[in-house]
Amino acid sequence: MGNDVEAALRAGARRVDAVDIDPLIVRLGRRLHPEKPYSDRGFMLHVEDARSFFHSHKAKVRPGGVQFSRLAVVFSSHTSLRLDNYIYTLESFGRQESC
Repeated sequence: MGNDVEAALRAGARRVDAVDIDPLIVRLGRRLHPEKPYSDRGFMLHVEDARSFFHSHKAKVRPGGVQFSRLAVVFSSHTSLRLDNYIYTLESFGRQESC
């Protein structure tokens, strides 16, 4: 909802690319976040899967840091999906060239 973006901007980041797969979370952040981080000129939003973002933007990703937010995962008794096993992998935490 913009907390990570706001923290990076507050810490002095001049450019922040935020990737979120859930458009509802993005809409809520735009509307409800009290500091309005999504309106900062140094901010770029990408609504897509993080792995897809790294793959398609490999040449544009600049050094400086990547922060993973904690996943808000809701489990159901009807699924065996484990998103943390998909996101938190060696490739995910590896160097940019391995993405």
